[in-house]
Amino acid sequence: MTRYFIAALLALCFVLGGYAYWTEGRLDDARKRAEEAEFANRELRTAFNEQAEAKKRSDAALSKRLRAAQAEAQKRKEEHDALKAVLDAARDWSNAPVPAGVADWLRDAPAPGGVRP
Repeated sequence: MTRYFIAALLALCFVLGGYAYWTEGRLDDARKRAEEAEFANRELRTAFNEQAEAKKRSDAALSKRLRAAQAEAQKRKEEHDALKAVLDAARDWSNAPVPAGVADWLRDAPAPGGVRP
């Protein structure tokens, strides 16, 4: 009986050893996949951070260009408003009749080149 008991124990040890060996192989595979995933994660995180920094720089540059364009537009609008005010003032002056002395002088002035019609 003892012999059977020892044989059963030996068989159980072999089965447990085989299971441990098989489990260790699976654990090694899982470790390798985890290391590969961690490496890929680091690479993706680095690429993501680089893209985020590039986007921040691009946004800052675009924001700077937008502010410059808005300032230029404001300057142009102020110039336009000033010229419009001058034009409106000139319209008031141009609607007035030409004074008689100026009209006579224009009629009596020699034409360019000294030729009179």
